Amino acid sequence: MINPKGELNQVNEPIMKRLREALGLSQEGFSRLIGCSYKKISRSENGSDIFLTVAEAKNLNRLLRENFGV
Repeated sequence: MINPKGELNQVNEPIMKRLREALGLSQEGFSRLIGCSYKKISRSENGSDIFLTVAEAKNLNRLLRENFGV
């Protein structure tokens, strides 16, 4: 996610997987909504640290707002 300084933060497995499952999406479907590869989602869910681009972070933020009011 983007911190107040505009820097990208790491996103870890529990957050990505829980969000994806709460939306009822496959890794591929979730990755399409965020705008990244399904491999990036898979890596994050398998414990690898990933970094989102600004566009991906904005899309993830939009999903959180629209679906969970965050």
